[in-house]
Amino acid sequence: LASPPPAPTSHVWAPALMYTYYDPERPPAATAAVPPYAYARPGAPARLITVRGSNFVPAEGLACKFDDVEVEATFVDSGALKCAAPAREDTVQVALCVRTLGQDFGPDCASFGYYRPPTLSSLSLDSVDKDEATLLGVGGANFAAGATSQCVFIDAEAEEAEDEAPPLTTAATIASAGALSCYSPVVPTRRTLAFSVEIGGVRSAEVLNITFFDADLPANVSAVAPSLGPPAGGTRVVVSGDNFGTALRCFFGDVGVHAAQISVSQLECVSPAAAAGSVPLTVDHADGGPRGTAVP
Repeated sequence: LASPPPAPTSHVWAPALMYTYYDPERPPAATAAVPPYAYARPGAPARLITVRGSNFVPAEGLACKFDDVEVEATFVDSGALKCAAPAREDTVQVALCVRTLGQDFGPDCASFGYYRPPTLSSLSLDSVDKDEATLLGVGGANFAAGATSQCVFIDAEAEEAEDEAPPLTTAATIASAGALSCYSPVVPTRRTLAFSVEIGGVRSAEVLNITFFDADLPANVSAVAPSLGPPAGGTRVVVSGDNFGTALRCFFGDVGVHAAQISVSQLECVSPAAAAGSVPLTVDHADGGPRGTAVP
């Protein structure tokens, strides 16, 4: 009988070591930092960043320089390395340069910024439809361009009760150091949430309230001040209640007038002319939603 063929020989290869080609006539070039900023505040820890560029070499002496401060760098590949941005207390843009294999820093350097933590000052709407994602304009300061940013919606009552449910978040788009925009989330029920912004993982200390109303339910009126005026009309009336939307009308009997929102629970409208006598005052959504409860 013929002998069986020999079993195929298998080779076990040792892990490969990396060999880097570089141009000894050209210094390393730093083109970008990720993230391109750190926060300027007393006692802030150094922030680990990735420096993108070219002609990086895994050799002794690899370093980053932030303005005039040098720090050790770790080689990733010929186009990336990591280093820790030193802490600073002043807001400033600095040159971020790289040195490797005895070659001096630069001249091709990236820009790196130090910013204050974000602050929040205004919100374009303080009430939105719970069933629709609504564009919000947000005002503040220290919104770092290029940073990962989001709007945060927190249920304060759930947080106080140590509810483990995370806050609702939506992505934000930074327009400038003092303005960004984001969409409100869709929520299942009427509620008021605390709103803040988070830039680069740092959340603003300031919060603003935003109320989610139900456009399919009536706006409820609980109080009117003053509750009387002359037949000629023209009296400014403050209406208190809840489930007020962003486009509302006050009805004095069957006559509707524009309602200006003072807060999530108060409106102001001007009484129209009418014959002497009492009429019910109601509020409805200007887009044709159901009429609210009346205050005679």
